[in-house]
Amino acid sequence: MKKIIALLSAVFVLGGTAWAACTPDEAQAKADAVSKKVQETAQTDRAKAIPVIQEIGVRIPEFQKNPYDIEALCAFYDEMLDKLQ
Repeated sequence: MKKIIALLSAVFVLGGTAWAACTPDEAQAKADAVSKKVQETAQTDRAKAIPVIQEIGVRIPEFQKNPYDIEALCAFYDEMLDKLQ
């Protein structure tokens, strides 16, 4: 779990200077929301949380390669939140 949080934070830090319709502050807020929701879901419904955690682990490195695409990062966080609902 801590690894996922660290990965989400790393993507935000790397892309912190980019401008997009989704601001770096919004991306950070979304990262925080995903982190919190993953933790909550892992405690109540592990079967639902595990595929999302795995997907985060696979896709975050893509954002680390292109840290200036804040818009795509925000869309990714929204997608992960939807999957955890």
